Amino acid sequence: MTAVTRYEFDAHLNAVETRLGSKFDAYLEHQKGRDEAFQERLHQVEERVDLNIANMKKDVGEIKDDNKTMRYWLLGTTVTTVLGVASINASMLSNMKTFFDSGMQAASRVNDSRTQSASAVPLSETRNKNAVSTNSDQRPIPNAAIHQE
Repeated sequence: MTAVTRYEFDAHLNAVETRLGSKFDAYLEHQKGRDEAFQERLHQVEERVDLNIANMKKDVGEIKDDNKTMRYWLLGTTVTTVLGVASINASMLSNMKTFFDSGMQAASRVNDSRTQSASAVPLSETRNKNAVSTNSDQRPIPNAAIHQE
């Protein structure tokens, strides 16, 4: 083996340095291309996100408008339901009062008939006082004449 001279050693180091420098420069160019592609993709994603956000804001605005309309419909439905329940309640109360009053009238009539029948003269006494007999030629004979015979 022969000893390497300083000149040869420097030449060899320069060759290695040149090879590594060119490889490193190629790597840096490759990285720069990847970074630019990544930045382009990132920019596209940002544009899509911005577009989606704008669409969502528009949709939220439409939903708010729909909710305003829905509030009016709900309010109208609620008022209508309350009025309907109130009218059903009033109708039922009126019917119950009518049935109660008719029951009271029926009870009053029963009490009146009981009072009249309690104060009335028994039917047997009434028949004897007003009895009228007939003779063979069908002429009425007064009560007094029947009792005289």
